[in-house]
Amino acid sequence: MIYRGEPLDILSTLDFQGRYPLMEAVVHLAHRLNIPRLKAAVTATASVVPEIYGGYSLKRNRFDTPKRDDLTVVQEYASFQDPERASLDLLAGPQLQVQVIHHDDADVLRIFISHLVTDGVGFKNYLYLLAAAYNGDDISTIRNDRSVRSILAGLKKRSHVEVDQEETEIASDWQPIPGGVHYHNGKITIGQRSFKRIEQASQTHDFSVEEVVLAAYAKAINVLTGKQRLQIPFPVNLRQFNPARFSDQTVQIANLTGQLLVSVQIHIYDTFDTILQRVHDTIETMIDQQQYLNVIPALQRLSRWATPDMMRRMIARNQPLRHVSFEAFGEVDANRFMFDQIPVAGVYLTDSFRTMPDFRLTMSSFNDSCTLSFRMLGSEQDYQQGLKVLNNMESTLTMWAQKISQD
Repeated sequence: MIYRGEPLDILSTLDFQGRYPLMEAVVHLAHRLNIPRLKAAVTATASVVPEIYGGYSLKRNRFDTPKRDDLTVVQEYASFQDPERASLDLLAGPQLQVQVIHHDDADVLRIFISHLVTDGVGFKNYLYLLAAAYNGDDISTIRNDRSVRSILAGLKKRSHVEVDQEETEIASDWQPIPGGVHYHNGKITIGQRSFKRIEQASQTHDFSVEEVVLAAYAKAINVLTGKQRLQIPFPVNLRQFNPARFSDQTVQIANLTGQLLVSVQIHIYDTFDTILQRVHDTIETMIDQQQYLNVIPALQRLSRWATPDMMRRMIARNQPLRHVSFEAFGEVDANRFMFDQIPVAGVYLTDSFRTMPDFRLTMSSFNDSCTLSFRMLGSEQDYQQGLKVLNNMESTLTMWAQKISQD
């Protein structure tokens, strides 16, 4: 079977080899899973998202799915065999891999999904779908809506302001440090007590948690590089603008994310409050101007007649890739992501490995704790620089929240 890709799927193909479009969920379970049941659940989800079994055609922007569904998506490993990363050929397929790492009396799941199929919010929707199928729910009548058309139709009622993007880049000040190139997993978890305080402080001043984290990220990059003017891509979930009312029988496992290129000016004596207010005001203005749409309306129009290669060239001219970026996955709902009676001890979502100087920070939360992470291909010194960013951010966020709570 052949399934057409959507125009927004092409956004993940701009640097296909350098920035492999893959996302990962790391799930720690308190007990072992029933593997036949897990395999059956994966098969069931393919009735809703058949693209997960397909190979992707860059030339045609489509998924070619084989008639059989017995691909080895679920793989088992002993704890000492943990591969710690996926080996997926997205052009050949499938677009999904589920690794089960067995420990003495517990399992760790590494669930990888292609960014060609979905964005971060859609990834969470897939996780909920997989858990529902594992728990015995009938998901055969659920429909997956991958189109952005209804969202754009609703947004046409407001005027989209075209704004020239400034060409400010920070990669020149964060060059790779020579040394052996290795795979590195960097992460730091902000515990329940501290993260609750950060959430409460954010609500007190009408900031989103994502804005607060982005401001801390910008500050950490400023400390590391000395760069005072930064531009960092900030994701905007387009689903929130959908006027359509979906039933419980419809999911959106798709690429439905816009992007703001947020300019942040940081002066030497700026406090974090000043930086945060500046970030908040900038994002608020950009959202009001619908700058998150950027190339999306043009991409939708071009898809009627242009080839995927022509569309990629248009995107590259108007939405250049940035070396330093940010992905906010948001909260994984503990009430929806559970495997029968097996407690989920922890979950975090992250992105694919990036070769320095590309650095992508990811943020996700679960059960009132927050994980900041990155995947890196670089030297040990590069990795230590990445950890400095995480540690600086944690310190900034916890100290700010503590100060707000005492005011």
